[in-house]
Amino acid sequence: MAMTSRKHHYTERFQAHGALRTSGFTLTELMVSVGIIGILSAIALPNYLNSVNKARQADAANQISQIQSTIQAFREEYLTNPNSWSDLARITPVPSSAGPAVGSSFAAITTPNGSHYSLSVSGSSDLKTIIATPTRVDQRWDIKACLDTNSGFSDLRKGNGSQAAAQPICLGDGTS
Repeated sequence: MAMTSRKHHYTERFQAHGALRTSGFTLTELMVSVGIIGILSAIALPNYLNSVNKARQADAANQISQIQSTIQAFREEYLTNPNSWSDLARITPVPSSAGPAVGSSFAAITTPNGSHYSLSVSGSSDLKTIIATPTRVDQRWDIKACLDTNSGFSDLRKGNGSQAAAQPICLGDGTS
């Protein structure tokens, strides 16, 4: 009789432990959950990064548009084209990561709000080209713009992450 009661005691303990085991998650369930989260992350992360790059590019494009307007305003005010950031500052200071852009040339500056782009202005007296190159991501998020101060034609082209920006067209005859 002692043997039967002892066996019954172990059976009750085993059943108690078995009941505890069924109240949690199995390893298979946890692995499936982690796999689903991984798949969702793999889909969502590239879309998120794409949106961040587009927002940074839009910010740089807005600054380029401001620079184009300032170059044209300088031309109309002083009847000559600007040759430096200091010239443009006489109309409107151009913001950079180091404060207002200054200097006796159009040396490259970095954009404010995180220095995500490097901006440079070049070109002949009437035709100015403005190029924004990403500092931290793929170069195909670039921006190319131009301004013909003689005719007033301007253009701005953006890369889309898979292709670099096309060459902008700023002359009335369709050439760049």
